[in-house]
Amino acid sequence: FGAADESSADGPVHWTVYLDPAATCFLSIVMAVSMRGVIMQTAHVLLEGAIDVDESAELLKAMEQVPGVTQVKKCVVTDLDFDNRARRAEVIVVGTRAGSIDVASVRRALARFGVRDEWATVEVECYSWRGGRVERVRV
Repeated sequence: FGAADESSADGPVHWTVYLDPAATCFLSIVMAVSMRGVIMQTAHVLLEGAIDVDESAELLKAMEQVPGVTQVKKCVVTDLDFDNRARRAEVIVVGTRAGSIDVASVRRALARFGVRDEWATVEVECYSWRGGRVERVRV
């Protein structure tokens, strides 16, 4: 190899010394780029990411069609697995009076979107006039 090679105290350094670290860096970059989708999906599930905007809009429509519901105040649905079989939900619906909303109907609407009954928290709020002022009653 001779004059083109760099020299060190121990002698000339061969170009193949740099081949292993270069190949390692190249393969690491290729693997990171090819696994981007899996990494993003894993982060979404581990951080309990919310469902898609389109699906969320459909869920809100379904909740508003439940008899007695005048408003959906809060609806947070998060994914707990990769294939949308396990979802958790927190819902606050508003009705005109206590007992006007069938909670089972709200839970059935959630079940159509993959939320199991044991992972659904449903709160019902009703507003009523008491002594000339509006009072919030949680059921």
